[in-house]
Amino acid sequence: MSAVENHIEKHDLHIYERSVSNIEIYRCTHPDCSHYIKREFLIGKRAECCKCHQSFIIPKSQLKAGQKKPGRKNLVCFTCTKSPKAIVQQQVVETLTGIFDKQEDEEIKQVFQPMN
Repeated sequence: MSAVENHIEKHDLHIYERSVSNIEIYRCTHPDCSHYIKREFLIGKRAECCKCHQSFIIPKSQLKAGQKKPGRKNLVCFTCTKSPKAIVQQQVVETLTGIFDKQEDEEIKQVFQPMN
């Protein structure tokens, strides 16, 4: 296990949602956590996605989305967003994964093919 993974395990990741009364403040939704943070300090921080529960780094673009509308806004990772850009990126990743998996299978077959 790497040092980064150890650090993440020691310190629980927060699942953030925007405050109802102040759109500049985000709070952790975990019932035992009382963590609050200003939006400007969240950029580049690691958090937990509220949908898939994978860790991700919060981009500036996600914090700008909907900043003028008060109300709750949960932060989600890029793969859980429904934006057209995210959908295209997910399709590209799936295609590349399929190509590399096929290529890896062929290489394994060539290595373990019996010598005649």
